[in-house]
Amino acid sequence: MSEARRKSNSSVSSVGDITHSVLSETQFQALRGLDWVLCDGRSVAGSKLADEFGFANVPDARGQFLRGKNNGRADGQENPDGEVGLGTQQTDEINSHGHAFPWGSTAGSSGKMGSSFQHNGTTPFPNANQVAVTGGNETRPKNITVNIFIKIN
Repeated sequence: MSEARRKSNSSVSSVGDITHSVLSETQFQALRGLDWVLCDGRSVAGSKLADEFGFANVPDARGQFLRGKNNGRADGQENPDGEVGLGTQQTDEINSHGHAFPWGSTAGSSGKMGSSFQHNGTTPFPNANQVAVTGGNETRPKNITVNIFIKIN
């Protein structure tokens, strides 16, 4: 790619902009220039992002979903944790909820979990009438894996 084309591409983006791509870092930089790096937590000391905006490291977006900042939103659709700082990572969490279980006063052939249910502190449902467990190793929306890049200069 010519230097003129590379400069025209860089003029439509600013330091701190984030973009997604299905390209590797090497492929992406060949098209957009070395001013773009993966959001992988690396130090960016000496970059414009560090010197002018105070970011010692780029955010580490590997394996993460991006979430828009509330910016005052308060209509029930906002981040319930409030005005989280830009570049802040939140760990995974499941919304607080409960489950009702059909524990009766008797056990046996009725199929109910009854008084014979014993909780030993390590196995939540140790008898044969346990509630079925289902699911994978995380709660997530449908997604497509991409690389996330940030402009540092």
